[in-house]
Amino acid sequence: MSASSINPRDLRVSDAERSHVMAILEKATGRGLLTLNEYSDRSAAAVTAKTRAELNSVLVDLPGILVAGRELHPPTSP
Repeated sequence: MSASSINPRDLRVSDAERSHVMAILEKATGRGLLTLNEYSDRSAAAVTAKTRAELNSVLVDLPGILVAGRELHPPTSP
């Protein structure tokens, strides 16, 4: 398997990446986007995530999340 054939979602994540996601989850909880139970579940998944796909799964439905410089859920115009 060559490096170019590896899907970026399958790359392993570092402790720093996990910590960054934990900080995002804390902010989301503070803003009322997540309940304490949701925060607990998602933070447990973030701590044990091994790949980017696993780590991204705890953030994908939160508004304001940037992926590759693009917002996943841009705000809608009134």
